[in-house]
Amino acid sequence: MTPTRKEFLKRLARLMKLQNQSSMPVTSALLDCMDLVITPEETDFLLNMGSGPISYEQARELTTQSAADFRGFFDTLLKKGLVWPRDYDPDGNRFDLAPILVGWFELQLCGGEETTEKREFARCLDRLLNDWAKYNIFPLRSLQNYYFLKNGSPNQRITPVSPHDANKKSVKIEVKRKIVLPDDQILPSRDLHRLLKKYGRKDNIALMHCFCRQWRKLAEEPCGYEYPAESCIAIGPITAYIVRYGFGRHASVEEALEVIEKTRKAGAVHTVFYEKDDMKLPEIGICNCCPDCCGLLGSYNRGAIPLQFKCDYLAHIAHGDQCTGCEQCTTHCPVNAVSLVRQTAYIEKTLCIGCGQCASRCPEKVIVLQAQERVVKLPLKKKSALHMKKKCLKGL
Repeated sequence: MTPTRKEFLKRLARLMKLQNQSSMPVTSALLDCMDLVITPEETDFLLNMGSGPISYEQARELTTQSAADFRGFFDTLLKKGLVWPRDYDPDGNRFDLAPILVGWFELQLCGGEETTEKREFARCLDRLLNDWAKYNIFPLRSLQNYYFLKNGSPNQRITPVSPHDANKKSVKIEVKRKIVLPDDQILPSRDLHRLLKKYGRKDNIALMHCFCRQWRKLAEEPCGYEYPAESCIAIGPITAYIVRYGFGRHASVEEALEVIEKTRKAGAVHTVFYEKDDMKLPEIGICNCCPDCCGLLGSYNRGAIPLQFKCDYLAHIAHGDQCTGCEQCTTHCPVNAVSLVRQTAYIEKTLCIGCGQCASRCPEKVIVLQAQERVVKLPLKKKSALHMKKKCLKGL
């Protein structure tokens, strides 16, 4: 990569970072990932386009291409996930530059293709995360954690699913009055079933390959959990763009609920993502990821990044005298918040993200979830405290 090419990609990366609330360092490894996918011509165009919004006609005026050539060129940008339709309407006439993360990164692999180019991207992504882990040294780790604890704010929400949620009995109450519910009623994110039914009414659900598990597979470290490859769920208007450009396929509420149930039983952590990584904006996706392969949880446990989530629940030891010390809870906790003290389960509440895996796994129902909305921040771990072995490879 020439110095000029590197400088142009660095400028583009900084511009794409502004599209989301979450951030990431612009490193040489990130620029290598971009260099694999984005051509010099595309780089120049995107820099001239800016962050948007921009109309198709305005975009066309930025080049000297013929109308036919530009149509193909712009369509390629949409297929690469570099340009997104404003309001996610693929038939609209306004477009924005895509964010890097969450955004352009995920769209590189969520279509499920396993080409040579995709494998090289996965290996490049590996180098990127290993590059981040190099900064996990004293005093840089202390400086990162100080800034993170003082200024960081969550961009995603952890939402557990209890085994009985899908089969709750309904109670009929006759009020003898017609009640009209607005189509855009606000539903609590902690209820994944209601959330999916809300978007299912508008055919706004799509299934995609799990970006994280696809990345680990192509990097020759496949996930050991047995659940569907199509385990990421897009919700809301973004599904029209996702389906139109081959990143995923439309799915019914029933299909999405089946994915959630299968992944829950396999050990997945359910995370709700929001537009522009801003929790004040609508939801755009539900990640049902293996906690070892997950770009967030897995990278945290490998010492590459700190973590922060908005959490709806807190695990609680309700019947400690019934604990048999089976270690199901400690084995499946993705952040090592559960341990055994004198052969009895103990939960470090400051670490618990309320994912529900411990409560779901406990055969004696010793652990229960209590509704408690809170922000959990997990600083970057010391390398001596890392748990590197992948639990998903144990075939649990």
